[in-house]
Amino acid sequence: MNFTKLSDDEIRNKLIEWSDSYYNDSESIVTDEEFDSFKYELKKRNPKDIFFKKIGSEVPNNSVWQKAKHKIPMGSLDKVNTIDEFKEWCFWINKKHSFKLMIFQEKLDGISIDNEYENGKLIKGITRGDGIIGEDITKNVIKMKNVKQQLSKPWSGSLRGEIILLSEDFEKINSILEESGEKPFKNLRNAASGIAKRFDGRFSEYLTILYYDCTGNFKYENEKIDLIQQLGLKNVPTYYKTVDDGDTLYNLYEKLRPSLGYDIDGLVAKIDSLEIQNELGIRDGIPQGQIAWKFPSMKVKSKIIDVEWQMGPSGRYTPVAILEPVKMGGVTVQRASLHNFTIFSNFDFHYKDEVIVSRQNDVIPQVIENLSKTKNGIKIPYLKYCAHCDSLLKVNGEFLICENPNCSGKQLGNLKKWANVVFTEKGFAGKTVEILFENGLIKEPADFYKLKKEDLLKLPKFGSRKADIVLNVINEGKTISLPDFIGGLNFENFGRSRVELLMEHGYKTLSQIMNIKKKEIININGMGESISDSFFTSLKLKENQIKNLLDVGVKIKENKVSEQNKEGILKGKSFVFTGAIQRIENGKRLTREIMEGLVKENGGEVLSKVRRGLTYLVQADPNSVSSKSVEAKKLGVAILSEENFFKMIGK
Repeated sequence: MNFTKLSDDEIRNKLIEWSDSYYNDSESIVTDEEFDSFKYELKKRNPKDIFFKKIGSEVPNNSVWQKAKHKIPMGSLDKVNTIDEFKEWCFWINKKHSFKLMIFQEKLDGISIDNEYENGKLIKGITRGDGIIGEDITKNVIKMKNVKQQLSKPWSGSLRGEIILLSEDFEKINSILEESGEKPFKNLRNAASGIAKRFDGRFSEYLTILYYDCTGNFKYENEKIDLIQQLGLKNVPTYYKTVDDGDTLYNLYEKLRPSLGYDIDGLVAKIDSLEIQNELGIRDGIPQGQIAWKFPSMKVKSKIIDVEWQMGPSGRYTPVAILEPVKMGGVTVQRASLHNFTIFSNFDFHYKDEVIVSRQNDVIPQVIENLSKTKNGIKIPYLKYCAHCDSLLKVNGEFLICENPNCSGKQLGNLKKWANVVFTEKGFAGKTVEILFENGLIKEPADFYKLKKEDLLKLPKFGSRKADIVLNVINEGKTISLPDFIGGLNFENFGRSRVELLMEHGYKTLSQIMNIKKKEIININGMGESISDSFFTSLKLKENQIKNLLDVGVKIKENKVSEQNKEGILKGKSFVFTGAIQRIENGKRLTREIMEGLVKENGGEVLSKVRRGLTYLVQADPNSVSSKSVEAKKLGVAILSEENFFKMIGK
C-alpha cells in the first residue's frame, strides 16, 4: 500500500471506520492485513496518536441495549506479527526482569465479554465497548454455554471471556436458517457477534463463552486459570512454557490451528508473574507484560471445479469460485470470492487448476493464487449472456454487467434493495422476496404494499404467523426518511449518503430533489458530472416507481423547519450528534431522533456529518475519539456536552 498520498487524519479515520464496523456492525470490511498495515503506518508516523488510546469501539447511539460501565476497564493488548517482533518484546522484558515462565492462550476470534458476579450470582454481562462502557447483554449471556447464573461458591468479581461460535453450532444454526428461507451466516466471528447482540435472544443458546482472565488477588496468571476451573467453568486453552524463542511459539500455533473447531487468529503471551507484569506497568491503557501475536491469514490448497456468476442489484455480475471441499479453521469451504471480471481474467483458470485459498475475515474466503495455470486443460469460460434475460453482457470497468433495464434479475435486485433498506426487521429475508417475486406477487417496490394475507397463505412455507410478520414489517415501512426512500430505489451510484449531502445543501423534499438541475448537483462538493449523470439516468428510469409508491400511501418524513420555529433560539446554528444519549425522561432514554427534533423545534439545523461550517458537535462522552469527534477537532468545530446542549435550549 502506498501511504504517501494519505495524511495522518485520513489513515486514522479509516482505522476508526473499520473498527466501528468490526465491533458494532459485526462486519469486517477490510482484511486483517490491510487494517494492520494502516495501523503500523500510523504508529510509525505518530506512536502517541489518539487512535492508540482507543479500545474497541464506543457503543453506537442506536443500540437497543442499555449502556453499562465496567468496574475495571477492559483493556487491549499490543500486537506483534513476526517472530522477530516477538523476540524483541521478550528481549526488552529480559533486560528489566528475569522471568521463568510464560503462559500462552489461544487468541479467540469472537466478541469480548465481562461477566460480573456478586456473592456467586451473575449480575451483569457487559460487552467490551470502548473498554470503559459497553452494552449490558445479560439476558442473552445467561442462555450461553459455559455460563452459570449461580456459582458453587460465593465469589465476587469479574470473569473476562470471549463469546465464540463452535463450528458444529455454526452449521446447526445455518441449517435452521436455510430451512426457514432466511439468509445464513457467512463466518463464525460475525455470526457470534451478531447473535450475541440480538435483542430477541434468538440462537444465544448456541454460543459458548471461554474465560481467559478474572479479577482478584493473585501472584501468578496460572492461579487465575485455576480459579476459573474451580468455579466449574471452562477457560481459554492455555499452555505453559519457558519460552523466549519465537519459533517454538509459532510451531505451537501451526500445530493447533487446523485441529480446532472454532476460530483463532493468534496466541496471547503473558508473563506468568503478576509482580513482574505490575512492575512493567501499563502504558496508554495497554499492559506491557502481555502481547498478542497475530499470525498470517489461514491459507490452504484446493482445486477449482467451476466458476459461478452472481448478479447484484445493479446488474453487475460477480464471479465466485466453486472449489473441491477443504477444511479451514473448522469450517468446510467450497466457495471463494474472485471479486470481479478483471481478477477472474487475470487468474486464467482451467478446470482442476490448483489454487491457494485465504480466509482473511472476509464474508467468504478468497482465491489469492493460481498455482497451476495448466494451459493443457479446458479453460473456464466467463459468462457471456445474462442468466436472467439472455442479453449479451458488456464489460464495464472491472465488471460484467447486464444493461437490459427490463431484466428480471435486475427487477429482483431492485426489490431486494428496497427490502434491505426499508424492511429491516427479522422475517423479511432475501429468500422471502424471491418467493414473492417468483410467484408473480411483486414486480416493483409499490407491490409490497398491495399484498394481502390471503395472497401470502397460498405460498409454500407461509403460515398465518409468517404472513402476519411480513405484513406488519411492510406496514411499518410505509413512512420512511427521504434518504431511505431514494436509497431503497437503487439509484446507480446514488445512495443514502449522497441524498443526505443534497439535503445538507437545501434540497430537503422529494419534490426539490426530483426538480434539481444538473449544474446544481455538479457544483456540490463530492458529486461531479459522472454522479450527476447516474442520478438523472436513474431518476428517468424510476419516475413511474416513485409515482406508484406515493399512490399506495408511502409517506416521506420531510425535514422542514416550520415557519413558527424559524426564529427559534437555535436559529442560524447547526448540530451533529455523536454517541449514545444519556438523558432519561419518563423512564425512557432519549433517542437521537428526539434530540434532532429538539434542534428543529428551536429553529436549528441538523446535519448528517461533521463538515466545515458546522456550529456544534454534541458529544455524550467527553473522552470520545469517534470519527466525528476527530473530524470536529481537526476542523475546529465547537464540541458541546449533552448537558450544555439542554442548558442552551432551556431544559
